Amino acid sequence: MQSYREVQDHLTRAHPGLSPQVRKAAAYVLENPGEVATLSMRKIAAAAQVPPPTLPRLAQAMGFKTYEAFKEVYRRQLQERSVAYSEQAGRLQQSQDGKDMAVLWSAFRQASLSNIEHLFATLDYDTVSEVARVLIAARTVYVVGMQSSFATANYFQYVGYMAHSNWVLVRNRNGVLADEVVDLGKDDVLVAIAIQPCAHDTIRLAQMAQERGAKVIGITDSRTTPLAARSDFVLTVPCQSPQFFESYVSTTALLETILGFVVAKSGGDAVQSIDRVELCRRELGEYWDK
Repeated sequence: MQSYREVQDHLTRAHPGLSPQVRKAAAYVLENPGEVATLSMRKIAAAAQVPPPTLPRLAQAMGFKTYEAFKEVYRRQLQERSVAYSEQAGRLQQSQDGKDMAVLWSAFRQASLSNIEHLFATLDYDTVSEVARVLIAARTVYVVGMQSSFATANYFQYVGYMAHSNWVLVRNRNGVLADEVVDLGKDDVLVAIAIQPCAHDTIRLAQMAQERGAKVIGITDSRTTPLAARSDFVLTVPCQSPQFFESYVSTTALLETILGFVVAKSGGDAVQSIDRVELCRRELGEYWDK
C-alpha cells in the first residue's frame, strides 16, 4: 500500500494536469487530509463542491481501485498521529476580554502559537530527515526566496553556510538571475521558499532546476501552489496572521529544524567549519567584545 507521504506527493504533482472537477477534489484533499480520514465520501464531495462520483475518479487517478482504499491511507495516517488536536484547539482558541489592543495582542499570540502547533503536528519527521540527507549530499545547495521570502532564505543560507560552505543564496542582482544559477545541475539542490502569491522568479527557478535534474525542496503554504507542483519535497507551513500580511513564524521554525537536522547528521566536519567561520569573524573584529 502507498504511504501517506507518497500519495500526497503524487497528488501534488498530478494536481495541475487533472480535469477541472477532479482537480477541485484533489485540492480539497491536499488541504484537508484529516477530513478525508473521518468524513463520508458524500460530505467530502459537498465540502469540495463536486459530485460524489468525482472522488472515486480521483482515487483511480492516484492508482487506487476504490475510494475506500484511497481513504484508508488517510485514516491510517490519522491513527498514527499522537497529537491531541482538541486540547490544542481549546488552549489556543481561548478568548480574552479587554480593550481593543489587548484583543489584538491575544490574536497575534494565538495565531503564532497555532501556526507552530500546526506545523509540528503535521510535519513528517521522516521527510525532514530525508531533506537533511539530500542537503548534505548535494554538490551545491542553492537557496532562493524572493520578495517577502527573501529574509528567511537569507537566514537559512547564512546559518547553513557556517556548517557547509557550498550553500549559495540566489539573489536578483542588477535584474540578472542567470549568473547565480548558471552551474545548477543534477548533483545540486534548490531550496525554494514561496508563500502565496508566489514570486514569479522563484517558480521559474524551481522549474529550471527540475528540468536540469536537480532536487527541489519547496517550502510553501499549500500543496496546490505552483511551487509544490515543481518540488521533489513539499514542506507546507501555516502562515495565518491577524495583520494584513502573512506570518513567517512557522517558516522560520521549519528552517531552524532543518538546519538542526543537517548539523546533527553532518558529523565533525560541520563543527570544524563552524569553528573556522567563528574564528575568522573574531579575527576581523565582527563581534562587539567588551
